[in-house]
Amino acid sequence: QADPEKYLEGPIKLVKKLTGLPVIAKLPIDCCDPISVAQIAQAAGADAIVPTTRWMSLDINTDNEKTARLMGYGGNWSLPILCIYVYRMHHRKPGTETEGWDKPSKGRYHKEVTIPIIASGGVVSGDDVIKLVLSGASAVEICSQILIEGYSSIGRILNEMRGWMEKKGYNRISDFIDIIRLPEIDTIDEPFQPVAVVNDELCNGCKKCVDPCTNGAVIFLDKTARVLPGRCEGCGSCSYICPQGAISLEDFDAVRNN
Repeated sequence: QADPEKYLEGPIKLVKKLTGLPVIAKLPIDCCDPISVAQIAQAAGADAIVPTTRWMSLDINTDNEKTARLMGYGGNWSLPILCIYVYRMHHRKPGTETEGWDKPSKGRYHKEVTIPIIASGGVVSGDDVIKLVLSGASAVEICSQILIEGYSSIGRILNEMRGWMEKKGYNRISDFIDIIRLPEIDTIDEPFQPVAVVNDELCNGCKKCVDPCTNGAVIFLDKTARVLPGRCEGCGSCSYICPQGAISLEDFDAVRNN
Protein backbone atom coordinates (compact mmCIF):
# COMPACT_ATOMS: atom_id res chain seq x y z
CA GLN A 1 0.00 0.00 0.00
CA ALA A 2 2.17 2.88 -1.27
CA ASP A 3 1.61 6.45 -0.18
CA PRO A 4 0.97 8.35 -3.46
CA GLU A 5 1.60 11.75 -1.89
CA LYS A 6 4.98 10.66 -0.55
CA TYR A 7 6.26 8.59 -3.45
CA LEU A 8 4.65 10.23 -6.49
CA GLU A 9 2.99 13.58 -5.94
CA GLY A 10 5.74 15.01 -3.73
CA PRO A 11 8.70 14.10 -5.98
CA ILE A 12 6.96 15.39 -9.12
CA LYS A 13 6.22 18.76 -7.52
CA LEU A 14 9.72 19.03 -6.06
CA VAL A 15 11.51 18.24 -9.33
CA LYS A 16 9.40 20.73 -11.27
CA LYS A 17 10.01 23.41 -8.62
CA LEU A 18 13.78 22.90 -8.49
CA THR A 19 14.47 22.44 -12.19
CA GLY A 20 11.66 24.12 -14.08
CA LEU A 21 11.92 21.25 -16.56
CA PRO A 22 9.12 19.07 -17.93
CA VAL A 23 8.55 15.96 -15.82
CA ILE A 24 7.52 12.67 -17.42
CA ALA A 25 6.49 10.07 -14.84
CA LYS A 26 7.01 6.40 -15.65
CA LEU A 27 4.28 4.40 -13.96
CA PRO A 28 4.19 0.65 -13.24
CA ILE A 29 0.83 -1.09 -13.44
CA ASP A 30 1.52 -3.93 -11.00
CA CYS A 31 1.79 -1.98 -7.73
CA CYS A 32 -1.69 -0.54 -7.29
CA ASP A 33 -4.53 0.97 -9.33
CA PRO A 34 -2.73 2.35 -12.41
CA ILE A 35 -5.65 4.59 -13.37
CA SER A 36 -5.55 6.48 -10.08
CA VAL A 37 -1.76 6.62 -10.20
CA ALA A 38 -1.97 8.32 -13.61
CA GLN A 39 -4.48 10.83 -12.29
CA ILE A 40 -2.33 11.57 -9.23
CA ALA A 41 0.68 12.22 -11.49
CA GLN A 42 -1.40 14.58 -13.61
CA ALA A 43 -2.73 16.45 -10.58
CA ALA A 44 0.84 16.83 -9.27
CA GLY A 45 1.86 18.60 -12.47
CA ALA A 46 3.46 15.84 -14.56
CA ASP A 47 3.76 16.88 -18.20
CA ALA A 48 3.28 13.31 -19.46
CA ILE A 49 3.06 9.77 -18.12
CA VAL A 50 4.53 6.47 -19.29
CA PRO A 51 2.46 3.45 -18.21
CA THR A 52 4.58 0.35 -18.67
CA THR A 53 3.57 -3.31 -18.71
CA ARG A 54 6.34 -5.00 -16.80
CA TRP A 55 5.52 -7.03 -13.73
CA MET A 56 7.80 -7.84 -10.81
CA SER A 57 8.39 -11.57 -11.02
CA LEU A 58 10.32 -14.37 -9.37
CA ASP A 59 12.26 -17.09 -11.17
CA ILE A 60 13.06 -20.18 -9.09
CA ASN A 61 15.75 -22.81 -9.64
CA THR A 62 13.92 -26.10 -9.08
CA ASP A 63 17.22 -28.06 -8.92
CA ASN A 64 18.34 -26.43 -5.67
CA GLU A 65 14.99 -24.91 -4.65
CA LYS A 66 16.47 -21.45 -4.41
CA THR A 67 15.62 -18.12 -5.93
CA ALA A 68 17.26 -17.75 -9.30
CA ARG A 69 16.55 -14.07 -9.80
CA LEU A 70 14.03 -11.27 -9.49
CA MET A 71 13.11 -9.74 -12.81
CA GLY A 72 10.66 -7.60 -14.71
CA TYR A 73 8.27 -9.72 -16.77
CA GLY A 74 6.53 -8.51 -19.91
CA GLY A 75 6.23 -9.05 -23.63
CA ASN A 76 3.98 -8.79 -26.65
CA TRP A 77 1.29 -10.80 -24.87
CA SER A 78 0.74 -7.82 -22.54
CA LEU A 79 -0.15 -5.34 -25.32
CA PRO A 80 -3.97 -5.72 -25.00
CA ILE A 81 -3.61 -5.08 -21.26
CA LEU A 82 -1.69 -1.89 -21.94
CA CYS A 83 -4.31 -0.81 -24.50
CA ILE A 84 -7.18 -1.07 -22.03
CA TYR A 85 -5.25 0.85 -19.36
CA VAL A 86 -4.43 3.64 -21.82
CA TYR A 87 -8.09 3.74 -22.84
CA ARG A 88 -9.35 3.80 -19.26
CA MET A 89 -6.97 6.60 -18.32
CA HIS A 90 -8.64 8.75 -20.97
CA HIS A 91 -12.20 7.66 -20.29
CA ARG A 92 -12.63 7.07 -16.59
CA LYS A 93 -16.19 7.90 -15.62
CA PRO A 94 -17.23 9.60 -12.38
CA GLY A 95 -18.04 7.17 -9.60
CA THR A 96 -15.58 4.47 -10.73
CA GLU A 97 -13.17 4.98 -7.81
CA THR A 98 -11.50 1.82 -6.55
CA GLU A 99 -11.54 0.62 -2.96
CA GLY A 100 -7.74 0.79 -2.66
CA TRP A 101 -5.40 3.37 -1.15
CA ASP A 102 -6.81 6.12 -3.39
CA LYS A 103 -10.23 6.06 -1.71
CA PRO A 104 -9.44 8.82 0.85
CA SER A 105 -8.89 11.29 -1.98
CA LYS A 106 -12.68 11.73 -2.17
CA GLY A 107 -12.63 12.20 -5.92
CA ARG A 108 -9.73 14.64 -5.98
CA TYR A 109 -7.84 12.61 -8.54
CA HIS A 110 -10.70 10.85 -10.28
CA LYS A 111 -10.63 12.74 -13.56
CA GLU A 112 -9.79 11.84 -17.11
CA VAL A 113 -6.11 11.96 -17.93
CA THR A 114 -5.56 14.72 -20.49
CA ILE A 115 -1.75 14.98 -20.47
CA PRO A 116 0.14 12.90 -23.08
CA ILE A 117 0.29 9.17 -22.45
CA ILE A 118 3.44 7.46 -23.74
CA ALA A 119 2.73 3.73 -23.82
CA SER A 120 5.57 1.31 -23.06
CA GLY A 121 5.59 -2.46 -23.32
CA GLY A 122 5.11 -5.33 -25.74
CA VAL A 123 5.48 -3.44 -29.05
CA VAL A 124 6.95 -5.53 -31.88
CA SER A 125 5.15 -4.23 -34.99
CA GLY A 126 3.52 -1.24 -36.62
CA ASP A 127 0.15 -2.81 -35.88
CA ASP A 128 0.99 -2.77 -32.17
CA VAL A 129 1.81 0.95 -32.29
CA ILE A 130 -1.44 1.64 -34.14
CA LYS A 131 -3.47 -0.22 -31.52
CA LEU A 132 -1.98 1.87 -28.73
CA VAL A 133 -2.54 5.13 -30.61
CA LEU A 134 -6.15 4.16 -31.34
CA SER A 135 -6.55 3.51 -27.60
CA GLY A 136 -5.31 7.01 -26.76
CA ALA A 137 -1.50 6.93 -26.60
CA SER A 138 0.20 10.11 -27.84
CA ALA A 139 3.47 8.26 -28.36
CA VAL A 140 4.91 4.76 -27.96
CA GLU A 141 8.22 3.56 -26.52
CA ILE A 142 10.09 0.68 -28.19
CA CYS A 143 13.12 -0.96 -26.61
CA SER A 144 13.14 -4.77 -26.45
CA GLN A 145 12.37 -5.23 -30.15
CA ILE A 146 15.33 -3.02 -31.08
CA LEU A 147 17.59 -5.17 -28.90
CA ILE A 148 16.23 -8.34 -30.52
CA GLU A 149 16.00 -7.22 -34.15
CA GLY A 150 18.36 -4.24 -34.33
CA TYR A 151 17.73 -0.67 -35.44
CA SER A 152 16.22 -1.93 -38.70
CA SER A 153 13.09 -2.71 -36.67
CA ILE A 154 12.34 1.03 -36.53
CA GLY A 155 12.17 1.32 -40.32
CA ARG A 156 10.06 -1.82 -40.56
CA ILE A 157 7.59 -0.57 -37.95
CA LEU A 158 7.34 2.85 -39.59
CA ASN A 159 6.74 1.28 -43.01
CA GLU A 160 4.01 -0.94 -41.55
CA MET A 161 2.35 2.11 -40.04
CA ARG A 162 2.60 4.10 -43.29
CA GLY A 163 1.02 1.25 -45.22
CA TRP A 164 -1.91 1.07 -42.80
CA MET A 165 -2.38 4.85 -42.81
CA GLU A 166 -2.38 5.02 -46.61
CA LYS A 167 -4.90 2.19 -46.73
CA LYS A 168 -7.17 3.97 -44.24
CA GLY A 169 -6.66 7.46 -45.64
CA TYR A 170 -4.95 9.00 -42.61
CA ASN A 171 -2.36 11.73 -43.24
CA ARG A 172 -1.11 12.18 -39.66
CA ILE A 173 -0.92 10.02 -36.57
CA SER A 174 -2.93 12.66 -34.72
CA ASP A 175 -5.85 11.83 -37.04
CA PHE A 176 -6.53 8.55 -35.25
CA ILE A 177 -5.38 9.11 -31.65
CA ASP A 178 -8.03 7.94 -29.19
CA ILE A 179 -10.80 7.31 -31.74
CA ILE A 180 -11.81 3.91 -30.35
CA ARG A 181 -14.92 3.83 -28.18
CA LEU A 182 -16.15 0.84 -26.23
CA PRO A 183 -19.87 0.26 -26.80
CA GLU A 184 -22.29 0.63 -23.92
CA ILE A 185 -23.88 -2.67 -22.92
CA ASP A 186 -27.42 -1.43 -23.59
CA THR A 187 -26.50 -0.34 -27.14
CA ILE A 188 -25.39 -3.79 -28.27
CA ASP A 189 -28.24 -5.49 -30.10
CA GLU A 190 -26.58 -8.89 -30.36
CA PRO A 191 -23.27 -10.12 -28.94
CA PHE A 192 -20.47 -10.63 -31.45
CA GLN A 193 -19.77 -14.34 -31.85
CA PRO A 194 -16.33 -14.98 -33.36
CA VAL A 195 -15.41 -18.09 -35.33
CA ALA A 196 -12.01 -19.16 -36.66
CA VAL A 197 -11.46 -18.84 -40.43
CA VAL A 198 -8.47 -20.26 -42.34
CA ASN A 199 -6.69 -18.45 -45.16
CA ASP A 200 -5.88 -21.27 -47.59
CA GLU A 201 -3.06 -19.30 -49.22
CA LEU A 202 -1.20 -18.91 -45.92
CA CYS A 203 -1.84 -22.34 -44.38
CA ASN A 204 1.13 -24.69 -44.87
CA GLY A 205 -0.45 -27.77 -43.31
CA CYS A 206 1.75 -27.89 -40.21
CA LYS A 207 -1.22 -29.11 -38.06
CA LYS A 208 -0.06 -27.16 -35.01
CA CYS A 209 -3.61 -25.82 -34.65
CA VAL A 210 -5.22 -29.24 -34.18
CA ASP A 211 -4.27 -30.31 -30.66
CA PRO A 212 -4.91 -26.93 -28.95
CA CYS A 213 -8.56 -27.07 -30.07
CA THR A 214 -10.35 -28.82 -27.20
CA ASN A 215 -13.60 -28.77 -29.19
CA GLY A 216 -12.19 -30.75 -32.11
CA ALA A 217 -13.22 -27.95 -34.48
CA VAL A 218 -10.04 -28.03 -36.58
CA ILE A 219 -9.71 -30.75 -39.21
CA PHE A 220 -7.55 -31.20 -42.31
CA LEU A 221 -8.76 -31.60 -45.86
CA ASP A 222 -6.33 -31.73 -48.79
CA LYS A 223 -3.46 -30.87 -46.40
CA THR A 224 -5.17 -27.61 -45.42
CA ALA A 225 -6.78 -26.72 -42.10
CA ARG A 226 -10.56 -26.41 -41.98
CA VAL A 227 -12.72 -25.18 -39.10
CA LEU A 228 -16.10 -26.66 -38.29
CA PRO A 229 -18.16 -23.58 -37.33
CA GLY A 230 -20.63 -25.64 -35.32
CA ARG A 231 -17.88 -26.76 -32.96
CA CYS A 232 -15.80 -23.56 -32.86
CA GLU A 233 -16.47 -21.28 -29.90
CA GLY A 234 -14.10 -18.53 -31.03
CA CYS A 235 -11.56 -18.87 -28.21
CA GLY A 236 -8.71 -17.88 -30.55
CA SER A 237 -6.25 -20.60 -29.51
CA CYS A 238 -5.69 -21.79 -33.08
CA SER A 239 -5.21 -18.23 -34.31
CA TYR A 240 -2.72 -17.48 -31.55
CA ILE A 241 -0.61 -20.59 -32.15
CA CYS A 242 -0.58 -20.58 -35.98
CA PRO A 243 3.02 -19.79 -37.05
CA GLN A 244 1.85 -18.64 -40.50
CA GLY A 245 -0.81 -16.22 -39.29
CA ALA A 246 -3.27 -18.15 -41.44
CA ILE A 247 -6.17 -18.21 -38.97
CA SER A 248 -8.25 -15.19 -38.00
CA LEU A 249 -11.42 -14.66 -35.97
CA GLU A 250 -14.43 -13.48 -37.96
CA ASP A 251 -18.09 -12.74 -37.26
CA PHE A 252 -19.95 -16.05 -37.17
CA ASP A 253 -23.04 -14.62 -38.89
CA ALA A 254 -20.96 -13.18 -41.74
CA VAL A 255 -19.14 -16.48 -42.24
CA ARG A 256 -22.41 -18.43 -42.18
CA ASN A 257 -24.03 -16.14 -44.74
CA ASN A 258 -21.07 -16.52 -47.08
